[in-house]
Amino acid sequence: KDGSQFRCSDAFVRCWLHHTLHWLERHVTRTAQKIPENWEDLCEHSFLQLVYTIKEEDIPSALYINSD
Repeated sequence: KDGSQFRCSDAFVRCWLHHTLHWLERHVTRTAQKIPENWEDLCEHSFLQLVYTIKEEDIPSALYINSD
């Protein structure tokens, strides 16, 4: 051994991952959109739809998940 280390460029690694493993580099997402002006009405409407569906479909309370 001559003490040298294996090195490869970022571009090589990206290209190898893409072509060999079919991986894609994730891009940064944009910041979240602003909350709509009528967010309270939208939340209430969503809640009422949930309540209506639970009642009409007779869904047992043991199946309520993430409904808070």
